[in-house]
Amino acid sequence: YGTTDSYGGGIAAENGKVVNCLVYANNSVRGAGIAALGPAEFYNCTVVTNTAIGSYDGTVGGVYSSSTGAKFYNMIFADNVALTTKSYTGKPCWYGVTAGQVTACAFPVGIAVPSSAEGACYSLDPRFSNKAAEDWRLSATSPAINKGVWNEAWGLTGTDLLGNPRVFGGMPDMGA
Repeated sequence: YGTTDSYGGGIAAENGKVVNCLVYANNSVRGAGIAALGPAEFYNCTVVTNTAIGSYDGTVGGVYSSSTGAKFYNMIFADNVALTTKSYTGKPCWYGVTAGQVTACAFPVGIAVPSSAEGACYSLDPRFSNKAAEDWRLSATSPAINKGVWNEAWGLTGTDLLGNPRVFGGMPDMGA
């Protein structure tokens, strides 16, 4: 929360697993929320209100990926900003995402869902409980509820960021 860096104001990862993270209000040139600089894996993260400032390819508020090995599962990207004059598909949410990297993720309404997205990726308003109060939990009417995917082989814990069961009602929710 509230950090600034050249790559990945919130998280810059080259490898490993990042699980159940809330990444918000960060600043960066490339990937204000997340910069995937290697084959890192991201699961059930909520990436919101991050701001990218710059005039480079990849100036995005959500996720910047420089690695085809990076993977994103059950993510929510919302209200991220890119203050740049550059024009590219995915602005202000994503850049550099290639085939097979994204599964079961929610992107803002009006932002192109990566053409490389595999299965169950949506363009939607996640309907957070109270954005004004920075309460990023999903409201009871959120379309991101039970829209994620789950695989025991991932070796993840069965709880969300608040300690509630990750799978409730058949499928996991998107986001943290």
